[in-house]
Amino acid sequence: MTTSAELKAAGNDALRSGSYLAAIEKYTEAIKVAGSSDAVHVLFSNRSAAHVAMGSFNEAIDDGKRCVELKTDWPKGYARVAYAQFRKRLFAAAEKSYKKAAALAKEQGDEGNAAKYAKSAEECAQEDRYVRGIDPRPEVRTTSSTQTSPLLVFQGTFLFLMRSAQILLALGYLLSPLLGGLVSSGRAFGLLLGLSAFSFTFQLLILHGRPRFSTDYASKLFLDYRLQYAIICGTVLLIGRLRPYAFLVFMVIVMEIGFWAEKLHALAPASAASGLARIANWIVPRMLGVPSAEWSSSYTTSTKWSAFNQWATSLSASCEVGCGLLLILELLMPVRNPMLTIIYWQLLRMRTMTSSHVKQVFARLDGAIRPFALKIPILGTGYVYLARVLGRMTTLPKPGEQTASRPRCSIM
Repeated sequence: MTTSAELKAAGNDALRSGSYLAAIEKYTEAIKVAGSSDAVHVLFSNRSAAHVAMGSFNEAIDDGKRCVELKTDWPKGYARVAYAQFRKRLFAAAEKSYKKAAALAKEQGDEGNAAKYAKSAEECAQEDRYVRGIDPRPEVRTTSSTQTSPLLVFQGTFLFLMRSAQILLALGYLLSPLLGGLVSSGRAFGLLLGLSAFSFTFQLLILHGRPRFSTDYASKLFLDYRLQYAIICGTVLLIGRLRPYAFLVFMVIVMEIGFWAEKLHALAPASAASGLARIANWIVPRMLGVPSAEWSSSYTTSTKWSAFNQWATSLSASCEVGCGLLLILELLMPVRNPMLTIIYWQLLRMRTMTSSHVKQVFARLDGAIRPFALKIPILGTGYVYLARVLGRMTTLPKPGEQTASRPRCSIM
């Protein structure tokens, strides 16, 4: 019988040679053989590395977290989680994981790895601020804070102005009943969607550069919420007959207002910035449900903004799903738009595949509906079947896995 150590060695050889799928298989076999031995956390760590190499970042994060559960005082486990989160572009989460790895390494006297993990955490923080439109791209920053590329200044300023216009248009839409005929809600809604689609597209160009025909570029683009939001806004603008959907307005504004406020705070004079900070420190903890004392003592400026934007992303996901449910209800009314409903739900399906926040909203919705549906036998059976089918439709296949609906072709 092959031992766990032998399977691990075979997995390591496969990983070094670039046979990542074979490495995953060997590590999986080794985990089964190892059972609950003391070294099993290393196998999860190695399999996490293989999953990252395959581009299976969700599986890599899961394996890294399993490693951490098994060995809570091992810095490398947190580093595995952090690297997978970094590759998935979850920069704020990766920063937190790297900081935990650095703190553990320092406690254990491993100054070399502590410094390395701390540096990685700082790089994640810089990337997080860049992708949110706060700072220029990290690799093109100059060593002097007084030297800034005119192009970077233009990009940051232009993006800030677009976000300011988005917020003004949203206010115009929301306040249109109070402003009488001064502002048309339909016109404000149409302008907001058009500007939002352009803004998200502009952010994609800044972040990913000009379009390229490559698998790596396409995968990064597909996983970026900005592309999906640009498509949603553009689709509703083109075929939605300019019917105002409040959920979409909130979706756009909730996603953008945190980045806009952070940039405003950075641009404001010191006295005004201090006042803005006091207001935010009073309002935001209450919105997030964090005790004020913990907010003031345990959160740095960057983690405060990161926490707020995570909350905003979750709320925006609820708005996305809410708009989809509203479109279904509209099918029962004269104002229905079947084409928009079908296309929007296909986009929502894509969002469920790539966004954990949207997936969590559907999970909460399922948790609320299922208990009531199961009380009625026929309805409960139908609901469980429907939920199972929708679950399969929104699950991405693993690398190398062939879906049942698309059988592998063979040459006779």
